Amino acid sequence: MEQYIDRVLQDLSEKNLQSYWQDFKMVAYAIYDKQTVYLFNHPSVLSGQLYLKLLWDSRFSGCTLILFENYPTTIVDVHLYDEYESIYSILVHELFHGFQYINGERRFPDELLGMTYPMTEINVELRNQERMSLLHAVLATDADSRDQWIREFIGLREKRRDELRDYLNYELRVEAIEGPAWYVELMAYHEKSSQSIESHKKSFISCLQDRMASSQNIRKSCYHSRLAICLLLDEVDVDWKQSFMISEWTVYDLLKQNFPIAGEDTSEVTITQHKRQRKFARLLTKVKLILLKNLKH
Repeated sequence: MEQYIDRVLQDLSEKNLQSYWQDFKMVAYAIYDKQTVYLFNHPSVLSGQLYLKLLWDSRFSGCTLILFENYPTTIVDVHLYDEYESIYSILVHELFHGFQYINGERRFPDELLGMTYPMTEINVELRNQERMSLLHAVLATDADSRDQWIREFIGLREKRRDELRDYLNYELRVEAIEGPAWYVELMAYHEKSSQSIESHKKSFISCLQDRMASSQNIRKSCYHSRLAICLLLDEVDVDWKQSFMISEWTVYDLLKQNFPIAGEDTSEVTITQHKRQRKFARLLTKVKLILLKNLKH
């Protein structure tokens, strides 16, 4: 792990972070393994010290944001990654959550809605269709084609709004919290990698076309849609980052403002999903209802 220390100290500066996102402020961060924790930019680090070296304990688990000694601190387990590019980019991702925290972020989703999320056949089908439209929009090679796919995506999502109501807001809020974090992670990974940005975009959003993945874990599947929306906002709204930080809009709200939809789509939905996926969706809904019933007791 020691081989990463100098690179982390050199790369993780607010000047560099602000090249990914305007006014990106850095909280404390730590990289660790099962023996040692290296803590940076924390009040516990004395003046003149570059970092504080600690023995590992159970407070350091996974890659996330914690309150270490009552101070927001990003932590990353280096054993979870094989390359520096991944360690650096996930640090940037979690540091962005710290940035959200100190800015008083309030767009957090109601996780109870996630537990009771309705996996109806119509919802699953429309969701898969909209995710494919979103993928096509990001990969489009001209503006007219991109805009057409964006409008199709928004139309499909608004059709789901009639089906889901508050449950759609759950998805939008997951996208709002995680989308920008994934966005800066992608920018950071690209900066440290030799591959093209287009190659990285395809890699990061490829799961949009996985029909089973979109139903197995609703929260996780929102990660890819949120990143795709952020990438599209880069192309259609140069001021979207500033608008996002000074409002309570979701990233989808910002995209929709640029592409108003005229009228409501009342056409019937044709269910094309596989038999295995339909069976899984029904089973997942039953399991969630059982869990909710147990929680109430």
